[in-house]
Amino acid sequence: MEMLDKHTLELIDLSRYDTHGFLQCSGYTLRRHKAETLLANAGCYEARQDWIQYLGG
Repeated sequence: MEMLDKHTLELIDLSRYDTHGFLQCSGYTLRRHKAETLLANAGCYEARQDWIQYLGG
């Protein structure tokens, strides 16, 4: 699992975010998938294309 984490995930520093008291438990490591932005943008584009096709521009 560690090798997979190193290649696909990046660790996020919790001090960069206002978590409003959440995630302050000791030992919690916040991770983000490295392809998150790419996948999110592709999904938005596909959703927009479906909207145009089925509902109109």
